[in-house]
Order: sequence, then C-alpha cells, then structure tokens
Amino acid sequence: MLDVSKWYKYQVVESGNQSFLPIYKDFDEHSLAMGEYQADDSYRTKEKFLSKYFKAYHFGRIERYHNFINKQNFHKGSRIFSIASGRAALEAVLTSDGFEVVASDLGIPSSFKKLSKLFTNLNYEIFDCSSEKSVKENGGYDCVLFLSVSAHLDNVQLEKSITNCREMLNGNGVVIFDTSGSSSKNPLANFLINIAPRWEAYILSWILSVKHGRKFIVQKRHHGYRRSEKSIKKMFKKGGFELISSDYSLGEVEFCRTILGGKLTQYPIYKKICQWFGKLTPYCRLYAFKPKESKPYHRTLGNDNTTKIEKARYSYD
Repeated sequence: MLDVSKWYKYQVVESGNQSFLPIYKDFDEHSLAMGEYQADDSYRTKEKFLSKYFKAYHFGRIERYHNFINKQNFHKGSRIFSIASGRAALEAVLTSDGFEVVASDLGIPSSFKKLSKLFTNLNYEIFDCSSEKSVKENGGYDCVLFLSVSAHLDNVQLEKSITNCREMLNGNGVVIFDTSGSSSKNPLANFLINIAPRWEAYILSWILSVKHGRKFIVQKRHHGYRRSEKSIKKMFKKGGFELISSDYSLGEVEFCRTILGGKLTQYPIYKKICQWFGKLTPYCRLYAFKPKESKPYHRTLGNDNTTKIEKARYSYD
C-alpha cells in the first residue's frame, strides 16, 4: 500500500465564510492563489526577473532545481519538456543554457507574453500531464521536468503522469522529479506541517474573536498530498523507471509553516536551529529517474511539422 496523506493548510477568516475548501480544481484557481502570475516590474529586464524569481524565490528552491539538473550532464541542445511550469523561471534559465525547452501548464500565464520578450527561444504549451490521452506525439525528449506539481495530484493522476512521462522520453531520457514537501512518514514534519499550523490557527481565531467582538473561524484548505520516499520509488518502479540520483535540502522551510515560525526566522539562533533540524525534514526532495530498459524510437515529422514517435517497433531490448 502506498504511503500518502492529505496535506491541509489553515487560515483564519470571519464567520460566514466556508470552513473547508477543496483542492484547487483548475489552472485559474491555482493561478489566483499564486497571484495570477502577473508580470510585475521585474519583467523589465532579464537580470531583475532572474533575481526575483530564480535566485531569491522561495529559499532559492528554483536555483536548487537548476543545480540538480546540471549534475545530470545533459549536453547543449538537449530537448527538455517541463510540466506545470508556472512563471517558467527555471525554463527561461535553461534556454539561456543552450537547451531546447518547452514549458507547459494547464493554461498559459498572462505574464508569459512579457517573459517571451526577454527569453525569445522559450516555448509554452497548454498540457495536462495526467490526461488519459496518449502523449506519444510529444516524444523524443532527453528530459522531462516534473517539478512542484506532484503534491497536487492524487495517486491515480500521478501514476498516469509517470506513464505519460515515460512515453515522452527518448531511449536515454531522464525524468527529474520533486515532492515539494517532507515525507508523509516523517513525525517531525507531520507536527510542523499539520499539527502546529492547525493549533496556531485555532488560538489566533479565539484571540481575534475576543479582540474584535465578532466570531472568527479556522478555514481548512485541502492543499494537496504528501508521500513517503518509499511510495515515490514504488510508483516510478511500477511505471518502468529506476532511480539514478537524488538530493534532499531546504528542511528549514517546514519550520516556517506557522506565523510564529516565520517571525522567528529574523533571529540567527532560530535560523541555525532550523538548518540543523531541517536535515530531518527535507522539503525539497529531488530525484532523477530513467527507464529501466531503453526503447528504440524513430522521430518523424507530421503534417504540422511536429515531432512524433513512430508507433511501430516499440519492442524493448
């Protein structure tokens, strides 16, 4: 049985609002939660954009993705397909590195119009990684990036996505995958992610109710799913992959899930404590998987000049 647990987030709202919100069901809802991916002043130049959304974004997580990808030793000109790209800061940097990159998401962010003027070689497509539709027509990629999205997929969706990723790769292709959250089997992480934020929200709702003389409630949002390392490896093994490398980091993120934890980060001693204990709660768990058996493929051009994988000769060596 796969180790997966639902991931909830909590906020305090005035009484009359919904007490429970389901997981984001489409691109528009998720985009709204991410500030609608609006193009701000940082889109004026490459330097400003990369400074905000690549180097400084979320504890430097995007830059860590980039470093891990570089360790896989892809050659310049390698074809990379990225799933759930969002603002596509990582994808923009990879185009500058000399890779042929296609970013994708359930919708194209409004900010991409300005981003494409800064990084003219970057392409963006609408794509659903968990769709039942075959994705063989997009095949022949050297790498598929599956980053910052698995937490929003249930097991059925994730298994289908893994199958689709395999079909998109060429014979020696690699999937780069991350979890965006600590293991569901980690007791310390469970306290930091589930227990502490929930009780802090209830205490805050009581304080605000007393202070303002009107009722405040805790609103619970189904944010996504958390999985153990064992489950992740099991799912990829079922999909025909084997692990070739991994990297764990940014455990300090989990210590900032509460308002109090976020405020305490201004103190160096608390930062040190977070960094030390964070080794036990890695937020960013990166994996590189490759197909267990390479498959011969033949790239052809369709009528619309898109690359396709010939269906014939799909036998495995």
